[in-house]
Amino acid sequence: MDSGTFGELFLMMGDTLSVATQQQRQQLRRQLRQQRRALGPQEQALAARTLCHSLQKNPRIHQAKHIAAYVASDGEINPLRFMRWAQRHGKTLWLPVVTPTHSLHRGGLRFVKAPAMHARRGWRRNAYGIAEPISGQSRSAKALDIVLMPLVGFDAQGNRLGMGGGYYDRLLAKLSQSPRRPHTMGLAHACQHVASLPKASWDRAVDALIVV
Repeated sequence: MDSGTFGELFLMMGDTLSVATQQQRQQLRRQLRQQRRALGPQEQALAARTLCHSLQKNPRIHQAKHIAAYVASDGEINPLRFMRWAQRHGKTLWLPVVTPTHSLHRGGLRFVKAPAMHARRGWRRNAYGIAEPISGQSRSAKALDIVLMPLVGFDAQGNRLGMGGGYYDRLLAKLSQSPRRPHTMGLAHACQHVASLPKASWDRAVDALIVV
């Protein structure tokens, strides 16, 4: 059983999901992750440039002051080029930090102010091998203007399939109960599109998709 399955089992407390649907979701994850990892360096670089241009032209991005993004891994579309642009243009960037399961946040995400994206210091690897800020000022997710998030798969209805850990689903569920919440954008390669995702009751759609 992989970490994604454990994450889904955690979310399933008080809920049910058929074995067939669980298997379908896991198979789809493996397939889509393999497809995005198969993209070559030139394809990834072109996608990163196109993504940056798309975000630069987005009116919500221009209005936003506090933007959460992520450090790409596992073939995810890379927002680094955009993040550097955002910092140069006076935006404050925030990055997700995975909290331990024994902490107050119980395995959730908190957002920490990002160091300069060209800096070599101020970073560490989390349990998944992903770079995150060592420490710094934190900000409540509901006080952010935009949250840019990765995904494994998506459909035309804005439904997203994540890695299975449930971090963003728990975040989105919490934000849905807040009177003030950020605009959420899922970022993806076009190869991650599927006609219809096998949904679970805890899945939460994003407000917008930026697909390259």
